[in-house]
Amino acid sequence: MWDRWAYLRMGVRAYMTSTYDRAGGNESADASHFLYQLADDRNVTLDVVGQGVLEFARYNHWHGSPWHYVVDGRDYVAQETSTADPEHPVANSVFMPEEAFPNPLTWTWSQTKGADLMWVPIPFERSFSMAYGRTHYGTGYYIYHKFMPGMTNLSRPIKSWTSEDIPPDDVLNLIKKSGTDIAPKGHAVATLCGNLRLEPNETKVIAAIRKAPSTIRALKFSLRSEEAAAFSKARL
Repeated sequence: MWDRWAYLRMGVRAYMTSTYDRAGGNESADASHFLYQLADDRNVTLDVVGQGVLEFARYNHWHGSPWHYVVDGRDYVAQETSTADPEHPVANSVFMPEEAFPNPLTWTWSQTKGADLMWVPIPFERSFSMAYGRTHYGTGYYIYHKFMPGMTNLSRPIKSWTSEDIPPDDVLNLIKKSGTDIAPKGHAVATLCGNLRLEPNETKVIAAIRKAPSTIRALKFSLRSEEAAAFSKARL
């Protein structure tokens, strides 16, 4: 356990919450359970005080949009292509404003076949709240981090998000490489290779790494396509 000490993030706490049924059931599949209402088009689902970052939000289709992100008291409207006419959803929809919510940090129901997903980090210095403009089947699932005040060990200071904050291209390009080989290479990276024959119900050691501490960055197996079904039953 202690060899993982360096991976512990001090002063940071992760939270996951949603529009869950506060009565403890699953009424309306956890839809349209709001914390409070400010107006007919301001139905609050998330309200956080302190310093933090909204890391993820999931909405069922475009329901609830337009969404109001209130960052340190400033209201920003997020929506998607189908928000304007929800009775007639648009194919190949995108989050809007698209520059602030680009793919692949966002995906809409037309790609996921069911949900609008948002991974654009929304940092806030004092407070953050989210409100739905519409209430019909207003589901929401959120992940955010909160930070202790005065932290100096962060890779970058937490600064209030605005709609002018555009995710950098190098971040988008890296995420677009998902599913490809991005493991580091070079003299400092050790590579172990070999052949493995595995019989039914057999257990074998595939690698013995004695150099510690180390981190496994990639694990690859290559086999013939006709062996894929049998190999999928193996356990690592």
